[in-house]
Amino acid sequence: MTKTYSQWERVAYVQLPHAVAYIVLSSRDHASYQKDSGALQELLKTFIYLEPKLDQQQH
Repeated sequence: MTKTYSQWERVAYVQLPHAVAYIVLSSRDHASYQKDSGALQELLKTFIYLEPKLDQQQH
């Protein structure tokens, strides 16, 4: 017999210049999901892309 596990997830897809970022909130139960889902919203409000700077020696 296989035991089943509850899993609550929310995924945000963020378009970057040359890729897509996946930010995943994964919770074992609905109560944790509700408690933590606001943190994902806050993260997305402050998410910024920082362009990598080339090291001068890599030319």
